[in-house]
Amino acid sequence: MTLSTNEEDILEKIVGFGGYATKEMLALYRHDITEDRCYRILKNLEKKKFIKTREYFTSQRQPDVYQVTKKACRFFGRAEAYMRKKHQPFAMRRYLIRSHFLFLLAGQGIKVSHFFSDSRADFLKAKGFSEYYLPKKNDKVQIDEYIIDDERYTRGKTITVFYADNPEDNPYRQISILLDKYSLILKSNSFFIDFLVVTEERVKADSYLKIYRSKFFQSVSMYDIKTKSIGRTYKVN
Repeated sequence: MTLSTNEEDILEKIVGFGGYATKEMLALYRHDITEDRCYRILKNLEKKKFIKTREYFTSQRQPDVYQVTKKACRFFGRAEAYMRKKHQPFAMRRYLIRSHFLFLLAGQGIKVSHFFSDSRADFLKAKGFSEYYLPKKNDKVQIDEYIIDDERYTRGKTITVFYADNPEDNPYRQISILLDKYSLILKSNSFFIDFLVVTEERVKADSYLKIYRSKFFQSVSMYDIKTKSIGRTYKVN
C-alpha cells in the first residue's frame, strides 16, 4: 500500500519524534495545510494501519491521540522500536510533550534530524567523543534525549540537548539524573552543553530554573539549563 508525499512526510516525523501525534501537532508543523487536512491524513494513515488511535483523553473536546504501529516502524527500518509498544498514561503524557515540541521546532524550520540513539551517537562521535564518554544503559550506548542540530541552538563548542520533562517527577531529581548521564562529556571539557528542558506549563519551567540556580549553578561550568514551555497540558482529567 503506497503513501502519498504528505502521508510519508508526516509519518516520518511521527516516527522520528517518538511515535505519537495529534492533528494539533501536525498543524504546528505543516502550515501549508489546514488542521482538517491534517486530521484526514492521520485517518488515512490509520486506515492503512501505520498508526492507531489510543484512548488517552477522556474528554471528546480533546484531540485524538495517535500512536505508530509496528508496520510504521518497519517501514523506516525500526520494526522493534519501543515506541510501538503500549505505554502507561504517565509515560504517554511525557511522550506527547516531546512530540509537541519537536513538531513545533520543525514548523519553525529548525533541524531535528537525529531521530534515534545510534544517529545521536554518531553525531557525538563526529564531535570527537569515543563511546567511553557517551550515555549508556546496561553498558550499551543509549542516548534518549534529542540533539537539536541547528545553528540557532548548536553553535561552535555548544551542544543543545533537548529533554522532555516528566510531569510526575520533581525537577531536582530530573536534573540530577540528566547531569549524571552526561557527566563524562561534561568532564571532558570539550564542549558546553545547553540542556533545554521543555515542560507543559511555565510554572514547572520556572521551578527548574529556580532549583538549578539554587542547587546546581556554578559560575564556571560546562553546562547550562534553559527552559521552554509548550503552553498546553496533556494531563488526563
